[in-house]
Amino acid sequence: MQRHEHAGPAALRAMQSLATRTFPTTGYHHIGDLTWNWCLALDRADQCPTAVWTQDEQTLAWGWLELPDTLMLLVDPEHPELAHDVLAWAEHKASGPLSIDVAETEPHLIKALEQRGYTRSDDGPFMACLDRPLADLPGIPHLPDGYSIHPQRDHADVAGRAAAHRAAFGSTRITTERHARMRDTWPYRPEHDLIVTSPTGEVVAYCQ
Repeated sequence: MQRHEHAGPAALRAMQSLATRTFPTTGYHHIGDLTWNWCLALDRADQCPTAVWTQDEQTLAWGWLELPDTLMLLVDPEHPELAHDVLAWAEHKASGPLSIDVAETEPHLIKALEQRGYTRSDDGPFMACLDRPLADLPGIPHLPDGYSIHPQRDHADVAGRAAAHRAAFGSTRITTERHARMRDTWPYRPEHDLIVTSPTGEVVAYCQ
């Protein structure tokens, strides 16, 4: 067993490989979500230490610490003992008590957290992971005159997409540069990142 530590999520593909094996049966970290977070972390690697546990070139666990106190982790359920290794690493790196999100499908993580004295938070926020088959999808709804729905086509669309995100979520984290970076990172597929533009060309909605 080997542990590799990094400044920032340098081993993104190794993390994604474990997410691919476990999603959605165990855990909720999707490879696209990891790419999204990676693009947000690239220019602040010193605030995002990561560690990856591997054996025979296969990723078995990883931890991604957002300093000062937020931990993302994923542990192969066939190697539950590694949960303690990831938590011990993060506890050593963090400057205080950790905040950690886990899914109901990760009982091996819940058990390790309880054994180490962590307590559940009942005030949220919480996440519900939903899915549906891609067969028999409804047709594209009729849009008001002058509005159109399409993938991003140029820099103006990319900038508008980033601006729409900031407006919708009240956040400044998604800049044009960060969104453009994500578009260049696997497994991004531009045909699935749609925007709605108004008659004046403003991006008023998006769906990825």
